[in-house]
Amino acid sequence: MDTTWIVVADSCRARVFEQGDKHLREIEDMVNPGEHASNLRKDGDGKLHDRNERTQGHVIAPPSVPVEHENDLFARSIGQYLDQARNARRYARLRVIAAPKFLGLMRSNLHKEVQKMVEQELPKDISMFSLHQIEAYLDAQPPGGPTAVH
Repeated sequence: MDTTWIVVADSCRARVFEQGDKHLREIEDMVNPGEHASNLRKDGDGKLHDRNERTQGHVIAPPSVPVEHENDLFARSIGQYLDQARNARRYARLRVIAAPKFLGLMRSNLHKEVQKMVEQELPKDISMFSLHQIEAYLDAQPPGGPTAVH
């Protein structure tokens, strides 16, 4: 098995591609299920309000934003998916391209054995690119380049 997978992600979406001879083949498209967090809004006093309810908001500390928790859960689910695929021997190498902040979350949620398979990390948000645009971006970023993981 000499298969390379490319993971393209941000905090809302993760796409997994298998690198073929000439083109990528999308094999998974994951969406952050934490969509309900988008119904929450914070007012100027740091109070959280549900857009669907007319109740008094609760004061919270700024770092405990629900969206951050949902993003961490999403990164964890991507890590679990990649670990299960590794155990099934579906790929031999990984290239990870993700929005910079989310790349850090993903990295901290990858199993050590999966981390060993990462040959390149690119801190770039291209998750909304078309398949053709992703292929063009990857052609300009060959494996083993300056952002290669050792």
